Amino acid sequence: MDGSRIRAGIELHGRVMRYAEIDLGSGEDEEPRLRRLGACDFDFVVAETLLALTGPSNLDTVTTAVREIFDGSEAKTLHVVVHPWNSTSFFSPLPEGMPPAERFEQLRQEAAMLSDASIARPVRVKTTPVRIETLAEGRRIHWHHVLRFSESVHARLAHIAASIADDDIEIKHEVADTTGAAAAVLARLLPEDDESLALAVGVYGNRTEVALCRGETWHFGHYAEADVRTDGAYFVAALLDRLDIAPADIGRLFLYGEPAGAEAVAGLEALLGLEAEPLNPLLALDTARSGADPLALAAFVPVLGALLR
Repeated sequence: MDGSRIRAGIELHGRVMRYAEIDLGSGEDEEPRLRRLGACDFDFVVAETLLALTGPSNLDTVTTAVREIFDGSEAKTLHVVVHPWNSTSFFSPLPEGMPPAERFEQLRQEAAMLSDASIARPVRVKTTPVRIETLAEGRRIHWHHVLRFSESVHARLAHIAASIADDDIEIKHEVADTTGAAAAVLARLLPEDDESLALAVGVYGNRTEVALCRGETWHFGHYAEADVRTDGAYFVAALLDRLDIAPADIGRLFLYGEPAGAEAVAGLEALLGLEAEPLNPLLALDTARSGADPLALAAFVPVLGALLR
């Protein structure tokens, strides 16, 4: 089997590591197929082990778990999906048509400054073109998303990725942002000709993240130190105002992340005049797994969305 068709990934939050593996299929008309899906619980904060600059060393424990999960996998890349509060993650507008080398250097320097790294030293960043915006005066800008981690974090992730490789195959690692992953799920579920705005809200305890899409295009992603139950509506209202978007312009509201009851998002529903829907990532694959709880499946949006991008 062509290993480039197989994608494996992990997502880290609290003491839980969720994982997935999909087969993208061999043709454009073939839907991706699910090969593995599950979660591991640890007795330590797994994101801190892999992503913090300092912290308790449980790298061997995580490495062993990943190796056992993906035993026999043919994937050539391990996708590591990270929440924006665990990384340097931001959007930047650049002039359309900027030469690639100049564009990359600009984004690299911005990432270095935002993460207190030396601009003079190499800074590894992942840049993703997002959307083109035409300003009032007619000038066009190209928005990019930037994700940056320290070299020590990349070294840990490379160590974990290498653990699932056969002797003759090198496994790379690739990082992804959870809001971009949620946008990738939305892009597959929304009608192709639908250019309305859809908002996906990620519920993670005392933090709330959002992914905003216009049709199939990732429009924006952000997070706040805010519990969706008490401050979610205020956070979303402030973000929409910052983006010059009226609440009435949002056509659909989705939830992902930790399961939340209807009462948890009542403020959001009142703000937008919409009923929240669980964002079920399995609907983007070849099977809906109709017997599973959609709220429970919504926890796997980040890891599956990263594999579908």
